[in-house]
Amino acid sequence: MKKLLLASLLSTTFFATNALAVAALPTTGTCGFTLSASYPFIGVQANSSQTTARGSLNFLGTLSFTSATAGTFVLNSVQQDACGSGATNSNITGCNVPGTTLYANTQNLFTGSFAVGTGRATNFSMLTLTPSGGGSLILNAIATNNGNTILLQKYDAVSNAGGIGVCQF
Repeated sequence: MKKLLLASLLSTTFFATNALAVAALPTTGTCGFTLSASYPFIGVQANSSQTTARGSLNFLGTLSFTSATAGTFVLNSVQQDACGSGATNSNITGCNVPGTTLYANTQNLFTGSFAVGTGRATNFSMLTLTPSGGGSLILNAIATNNGNTILLQKYDAVSNAGGIGVCQF
């Protein structure tokens, strides 16, 4: 009987608590994030087309939630230029050397606001980041870990650029 009581108590303790694996996005607070935004074929594009290619490799930044539907962000992007054999690219010294592929990385800092919208499924949200200088970046988001972690997925409808990341409070 004692073993049954102990087993019952343990199962109630471990299985009755809600871990809140998926939670609502926060309405206040700031999280720090990293996001891969890799264009895996930058060098291949440059080599096969004998031209140049450009893409963002990764992002590092913060998301500051100011309400349930809005916030601000700071984002540092590492961008790579690749120059294939015989091409020219003003960002890369010696770019037109036949038989070589050269690379140059730069950092770009963006600030702006974001809007929180409904995602494509239950518990999904869509963050539309709008930098002060224009343009946009769309991130699908799921809050986990009692809302202390946000899983991010970069979405781009018109390019081969995807990416995944995490924002931690």
